Amino acid sequence: MENNKADYIKKIAQAKRDKWAIEKDYEKFARERYLMSRPDEDIFVIEKKDKD
Repeated sequence: MENNKADYIKKIAQAKRDKWAIEKDYEKFARERYLMSRPDEDIFVIEKKDKD
């Protein structure tokens, strides 16, 4: 039960950060979170390698 509570607290905190980001700059949020772009733009996704 406590584990579920901690998970929900984390999810609520993330939702609050997302809400703030959307209100602050919705275009940046959409571009970074959902890889949205304008019709004349290309998107390049750079992924970091895990250090094992």
